[in-house]
Amino acid sequence: MVVTSYLKNMLSPMKTLAKLAPSFTQGAASAERIADILDQPTEHLGTGDVLPARVDGKIHTPPGRPGLRPRPGTEQPEPDHQPG
Repeated sequence: MVVTSYLKNMLSPMKTLAKLAPSFTQGAASAERIADILDQPTEHLGTGDVLPARVDGKIHTPPGRPGLRPRPGTEQPEPDHQPG
């Protein structure tokens, strides 16, 4: 009687693991497909312009561009959103 109860308690987790096996297989196949996509070479879409050696953090935009308002006392526009 005790052995039967022990075997029954041992089989329940094994059945649960057996039901999860297809999920692990599908996950491994999906991860392999994602890795294949990420390993594909991509073409560089840059302009070929050289980046400046140092960036001052200012945004330079033409006056009158949507989303910009004039800075009080100047003609230079400032962005609506200030980094914080």
